[in-house]
Amino acid sequence: MTTEQIIAINFCWAAKVSAASVEPSAASAEAITYIDPKEVSQWYAFLREKCSDSLINSPNYMFGGPGVVVQIDESLVARRKYVGRVVQPQWIFGLYDTSTKLGHIELVDDRSANTLIPLIQKFIRPGTIIYSYQWGGITNSAT
Repeated sequence: MTTEQIIAINFCWAAKVSAASVEPSAASAEAITYIDPKEVSQWYAFLREKCSDSLINSPNYMFGGPGVVVQIDESLVARRKYVGRVVQPQWIFGLYDTSTKLGHIELVDDRSANTLIPLIQKFIRPGTIIYSYQWGGITNSAT
């Protein structure tokens, strides 16, 4: 892509112009930038990934604070698409800040204290009130 096309596609992404559609309209990014719809979709995915990485690695990406309630929970999810196909279950861990109405979800290997407590320490500020729905790891291992 040319520099002009990169600037145009970044503008479309920031302005929330739809990436690609079955029938491109004048308001779609491929119509505005004259870039192949597949390339537009790939570039949009690249921009989302870079923004996510930057946000998660930011020292300000934390939740809670003194007196603020953060709810945490873990869950085992699996989906069977076809009869007979075995899908490995996957643990996820989520947290929700009740004051900001923001949260975070992350794939984890298991729900042990050794796995979840470092995530709690990484994403939840000290002094936060944590509601854990009676997860044994937090009540037995929290300090």
